[in-house]
Amino acid sequence: MGNVIDTLFGGGQKQAYEAYEDALKQAQEMQKQYLTQATGYVQPWQQAGLAALPQYQKGISAMEDPTAFYNKLMGGYTESPAAKLKLEEGIRASQAGASAAGMQGSGAQQKELMKYGQQVVGSDQQAWLDNLMRIYGGYLSGMGGLSFQGSQLGQQMGGWTYGTGQGLSGLQQGIGGARAGQELASSAGLTNLLTGGLGAMAGLGGIMPSLGGGFLGGFSQGYGGTTRPV
Repeated sequence: MGNVIDTLFGGGQKQAYEAYEDALKQAQEMQKQYLTQATGYVQPWQQAGLAALPQYQKGISAMEDPTAFYNKLMGGYTESPAAKLKLEEGIRASQAGASAAGMQGSGAQQKELMKYGQQVVGSDQQAWLDNLMRIYGGYLSGMGGLSFQGSQLGQQMGGWTYGTGQGLSGLQQGIGGARAGQELASSAGLTNLLTGGLGAMAGLGGIMPSLGGGFLGGFSQGYGGTTRPV
């Protein structure tokens, strides 16, 4: 009896659509789960890139005025121990030579010492500036790399989100179709049941008069052709 009712109400089709809806819902959950996992993997790097961007912009803007930038850097210069030692050794050598030549304290000696000191200090300042710019350049390169990485990952996450959204939308449409299929299956089964039932009732309507006529006719003949209550 159950199989007959299921058949009349489209039970097989409805179960198929229900199974299809369940599969689509599972696919939706899997897509959401994978997006969450993927986002969790790259989000720390993307956030690091976002944090590095203001630092990178600040470092670049600091060089907008090269003269001011140079003066600011050189304002922190201090003589290195190596330069100090070299300068002291040069002064001692100059004094010894000037003393031997009888030119100790002369203008020529002072001019030579000043020139030598400028060379030593200038070379030391250039080395100090080169080292500082190398460090500064590494900092800017690191901040720029992180910023670019954050930008790339942000775009990638946006693509993932967009793709997942499209996939979920398509699956949702499929779920709507599956539910519509369930309704159609139930509606078609009900229509079949009603059509079959009305047809059966119509058949019974044709049978009952003939049965009734025969039965009443026989009953009447049994009582001498008259019909009367018992």
